Amino acid sequence: MSTNTNQQPLAKRTGWTRWAGCVAGVALVTGCATTLDEGKTPEDIVNARSAAYLKVRQSGELDKAYEYLTPTYRKLKDKERFRLENGGATTLRGGELISTVCEPTRCVVRRNYTTKVPTMGGVEVPISITEAWVSEDGQWWLHLD
Repeated sequence: MSTNTNQQPLAKRTGWTRWAGCVAGVALVTGCATTLDEGKTPEDIVNARSAAYLKVRQSGELDKAYEYLTPTYRKLKDKERFRLENGGATTLRGGELISTVCEPTRCVVRRNYTTKVPTMGGVEVPISITEAWVSEDGQWWLHLD
């Protein structure tokens, strides 16, 4: 029989091991989450989100477009209200990125489009649209009034 009194019971060692394993797991998950955008500037992130929003708007996927809007907007207006105010697929063509200017919690994206004006015999007219993106809870969201 062993007389070593420095050994802890198995239950205590297992508890410590579980705790350490949980801490390591959380650190790993947190590390992975923060490296998704690591090395990207706010401009890079916002440009990618703006392009993705443009793509779903041009294809008429309003449910997906709605997910890019600020949490505050989504609390005030449901998807149906968004659909009524913004219609189906946009008639805008193009979407060439002109500029993106960011401050710590706000970015302004400017894009050029063309659209056909029915009252002018379908003539294509160039227009520029400015989007405001705001940072909230670590994510960039499109701000609509």
